[in-house]
Amino acid sequence: LAQEAPSQQADTWLYERVWTEKPLPASSEAITGTWLIVGGSNELADEVAKRIGAEGASPVVAAFGDSFTGIGNGRCSISVADESDYQRMLEAINDAECPLAGIIHLTGCEEASGVESTAAELEDRLQRSVFATFHLLKALAARGASDDTVRLVVLGKGGYATPYNSAAPSPSKAPLFT
Repeated sequence: LAQEAPSQQADTWLYERVWTEKPLPASSEAITGTWLIVGGSNELADEVAKRIGAEGASPVVAAFGDSFTGIGNGRCSISVADESDYQRMLEAINDAECPLAGIIHLTGCEEASGVESTAAELEDRLQRSVFATFHLLKALAARGASDDTVRLVVLGKGGYATPYNSAAPSPSKAPLFT
């Protein structure tokens, strides 16, 4: 008996993710309200805050520390693992004159010294990226129904291999974008 050839060619059986660089679209939307910038390096967070402030919005930079310190001069500190710190931070922003308009989560942009070599390193990086994002989302949900929409932008690098980055992907960053 003669067998029929498969209807598909072999090159269609597999696929590969391909990253294509594209220019950002021009935005005519004004940035207003309070924008919370969580984590990331001080330099990156400060640059993002500077640009948001230049657009007329009010930036608040939240760094990871021992506990929630309150908001002063556009800065605060929160414990990465304490869910109540995220709630207190959002309450403090809501008490301010400008409503929360958006959150930019930068912890996925933190520089890593390569692939995590110990369980403690992996756990720390997961706390700062995946679990911090989860705690933030839970705190947002706990605020209850609101007429205000809060945008959440999660930025990262090193979670996947791309043609633009030859470094090994970081296991602690990949879950943010999976």
